[in-house]
Amino acid sequence: MKIFATCLIAGLALVPHLMAQSQVNYSASPGQRSVFLSNGTTPVANGNTVLIGTFDPSFQADVGQNADDPQTLFANWHTFGQTTISTIAGQPGRFTGSSTSTDPFFGNQKIYIWIFSTTGAAAPDTTDFNNVDEYSLYSATAVNWFFSPDPPPSNLRTINSSQITQSFYGTFDSTHLVLGNFNIVPEPSALGLLSLGIPAVVLALRKRRSSR
Repeated sequence: MKIFATCLIAGLALVPHLMAQSQVNYSASPGQRSVFLSNGTTPVANGNTVLIGTFDPSFQADVGQNADDPQTLFANWHTFGQTTISTIAGQPGRFTGSSTSTDPFFGNQKIYIWIFSTTGAAAPDTTDFNNVDEYSLYSATAVNWFFSPDPPPSNLRTINSSQITQSFYGTFDSTHLVLGNFNIVPEPSALGLLSLGIPAVVLALRKRRSSR
């Protein structure tokens, strides 16, 4: 009986491990596409954020048409893991990471890579993205670009920047991923609204004087 109980406890201890729905190794290592700014000549600075994840299934058909609206994208985004841009083997504009999740939501969902260049290489401010200068969003159609729904040992996916075949924002060529410019459309300032109102006030005063 004691042997049975011991085996049962040991088996239960393995449950969290068996529940792991997916593991993804992802990289832009030497020999794979590196990550550059929109000018095509400057590598993205070390410390900038690279996210992997997916979107709500109901939103995935709309990713392309909302690709220039990061707030809408993020409202439908689910982060699986993240890493940062770094210099690898003396080559800038690289990244490598490995992430796991026990969340069954990710099983069979499409994998996306979202890369940012921000002011001071800080984490992107996802409330309004006001510190984001450039970003890019990529994926691929290959079967390994879907999160595994299976427990170990069939839960591993290995993807890299050279496998990318889809660009939703930003571009790519045979050697580089190239981020796209991002400019926030500012809301009208109080000064701007005031400048719009001044001509109307002047016109009203002139009309009042001419009627006297």
